[in-house]
Amino acid sequence: MPYDLSPKPSASGFDWNTPTDYDERRKKSFHRAARKQLKALAAYCGWAPSSYDLRSNMAGIAVSGDSTLHHEQVYISVSQDRIGGGRAES
Repeated sequence: MPYDLSPKPSASGFDWNTPTDYDERRKKSFHRAARKQLKALAAYCGWAPSSYDLRSNMAGIAVSGDSTLHHEQVYISVSQDRIGGGRAES
C-alpha cells in the first residue's frame, strides 16, 4: 500500500500520535508528513497532480493546524485531535 495507515511511526519516522501543539518543529514535520501521505493517496486514486490541490493551514501555536487534499470529488483534511488530551502537569 503506498500510504501509511498505521498510527505508529511511519517509514519516514514520523509518529502521528505525538502532539504538535507548542512545538513548531514537530508541527512543520507533521505538515510535511501529512502532505506526503495525501500526495500518495491521490496517486493511489489515480488522480493527476493537476486535478487536485494540497493546502496547509498552520493555525495557532496550541493546535496542529491541518493539511487538506481538495479534489473535485472529495475533500480530505488531516489534523490532530486534542479534545480530551493534554499535557501532563508536573
